[in-house]
Amino acid sequence: MVLDFFIAKQKHRMWMINMKAFLLGIEDFKAENVAKHTDCDLGKWIYGYAIDVFKGNPHFDELELIHQELHQAIVSIIQLKEANKIKEANEMFSKLESISGSILSLLDKLEQEA
Repeated sequence: MVLDFFIAKQKHRMWMINMKAFLLGIEDFKAENVAKHTDCDLGKWIYGYAIDVFKGNPHFDELELIHQELHQAIVSIIQLKEANKIKEANEMFSKLESISGSILSLLDKLEQEA
């Protein structure tokens, strides 16, 4: 399965919009449904097609680690919101935005190298 980088970036952006909607009370997520970094579309691509093609590439290796951080941050946001710690959840969302920017940048770099 070859990842269409444009679609991957768009799906990732939609995920970020959905997380913001979660913070606003529009969407509903459960931590156990998003905790595994191997279950989302990007995770399936990383551990399916991409690992054979890009393993050892420093951008890919960094993407793999940052993608795991992304899922950890998402779980934290969900747990904080569920604990009614809205300020802390919004602060964690700011960190998530930074992580998201790194993921998009790394996908751009891998796309240029593909």
